[in-house]
Amino acid sequence: MRGLAAVVLSVDGAVVSHASAAAMYDLRAPSDHYEITTSRARQVRTPGVRAHRSVCWLPEDEVMRRGLAASSTSRLIVDLSGRLTPVQLGKMIDALARRRLLRIADLARTSGRLRAAPGRSPTVVEDLIAARCSGYSPGDSDLEARVIRALQRHGLRLPTAQQRINVADRRYRIDLCYPDVKLAIEIDSWAYHRWRSTFDGDRAKRNDLTLAGYRVLQVTDGMSDRDIAAAIAQGLAPLGELGAL
Repeated sequence: MRGLAAVVLSVDGAVVSHASAAAMYDLRAPSDHYEITTSRARQVRTPGVRAHRSVCWLPEDEVMRRGLAASSTSRLIVDLSGRLTPVQLGKMIDALARRRLLRIADLARTSGRLRAAPGRSPTVVEDLIAARCSGYSPGDSDLEARVIRALQRHGLRLPTAQQRINVADRRYRIDLCYPDVKLAIEIDSWAYHRWRSTFDGDRAKRNDLTLAGYRVLQVTDGMSDRDIAAAIAQGLAPLGELGAL
């Protein structure tokens, strides 16, 4: 543990990940190195350390575990999905779920926004989720994941997913949010919002957010990825974060 702590603390922004993170959750995954993840801009070459680099790392992907920044359980499962067999990965999912350290909904959201990469297979994760969650279908319906991918592709910084805030004595969850500039992005799908109660509730939520000083953008499944990125870029324009549109 001391050696791992020394590695993480010596690299600015590093997070314990992969097999090293699994060990922090008392799980086993094969590795003969300390494993960390850094931003794409950081390249770490240290004997005995395997440093992964990620361009799609959200605040929800990181937790504090035993005093160190470490991968969340859902990010851990996705990052190990190409290294472990489906049986091994399924046992890991079940072990974490039994200990209430993993929610299937969080795992589905994380898997939906991450593409296949060396050592990572979201398709395997989606199959394992489907076997544990009746009615689950990854498909192309995960609009939130699509928005994240569109922002990443156009060079925009990534928002916080499922941001919880208190407004007007009510507790709300914003689909995607930039809290520092009070920009809220709400995901609208006709299949979900066709019910009257949902329609009315969303309008009340938008009113409360607006009165609290938030700018609210609504993204629909009928918008193209470019239109989604352009709308959010305009919302971020005061910070000069237009990206490459």
